[in-house]
Amino acid sequence: MQCLVQYPESYFEGEERDGFYIEPMMKKAWAAQIEVLLEVQKVCEKNGIQYFAEYGTMLGAVRHKGFIPWDDDLDICMRREDYMKFISVVERDLPKDFVVLNIHTEPTFTDLLTRVVNGKSIQLDEKHLEKYHGCPYVVGIDVFPVDYLPRNTEEADAQLKLLGIVLHTAQLYGLEDAELTELGEMTNQIAQLCGVKWKDKKPMQYQLYCLAERLCAMYGKDDADNMGMPVKILCGKKYIYSKQAYDSAVMMPFETIQIPVPVGYDEILKAKYGEYMIPYIRKKGHAYPFYKEQREILRQYLKANGMSGEGFYITEEERTEEC
Repeated sequence: MQCLVQYPESYFEGEERDGFYIEPMMKKAWAAQIEVLLEVQKVCEKNGIQYFAEYGTMLGAVRHKGFIPWDDDLDICMRREDYMKFISVVERDLPKDFVVLNIHTEPTFTDLLTRVVNGKSIQLDEKHLEKYHGCPYVVGIDVFPVDYLPRNTEEADAQLKLLGIVLHTAQLYGLEDAELTELGEMTNQIAQLCGVKWKDKKPMQYQLYCLAERLCAMYGKDDADNMGMPVKILCGKKYIYSKQAYDSAVMMPFETIQIPVPVGYDEILKAKYGEYMIPYIRKKGHAYPFYKEQREILRQYLKANGMSGEGFYITEEERTEEC
């Protein structure tokens, strides 16, 4: 188990970029995420799948030539046809210790995307730490499908309305106090509207999410002038771009590697972020860093086993507190 990218030791030192301090463990987590990305990239190359940097990863490549300093995750996207091929082969072609999470692999997963992570739990063995540059935490990347959007406004409105009904009903099935009789009526109406038949042996919530995925993917390249993510549009995000924006990829520097960015990145980033070349420091929220909860689990484990936490502290303040 060897890492796919080599870094100078100085890379993992804490540093300030654009007025934001990046702690050493975040640098290790960044490098670990890039290792996951490169394993995913090997799957894509093997199967003729095109992927692109997405969200903050795309913005980071264009504006920072790497991670946005205050960002802690890595996102990519694929055109729907590539995404469906990807989810059909990714479990087979990834390293065996990887975990693939989506509505088809994990009963409790409720997002219409795929998450690829490098394991199921924190790992402290030497080989793992060597491959993931000293990061013991579970790290991964999110893979988003980008869909073709119908030309006809009425069709687009109908698609979103139906998608909203299906997703709302699926979410209700996840509630402990859900009224099953009322939900049964709702699913019968959905079946009539969509022309589907429910399978008795499959969980209804799962079938609803599968239907939602099919609704997102119901239009093809020849039916559309634009592309976007129907789930995001449904939530009020006007992330709609010309389909030519995803015609091909432009390779851009990203930390120590090159990453594919959609050829129409300017159009996409303007739709998402407006004047995107002006940095705006996002203050740390409760989810930053993403490994916050894992760090507490690790500390408890180390303490219970009389082990030193050297190398796993994230700030000098915490080192002082622990000592």
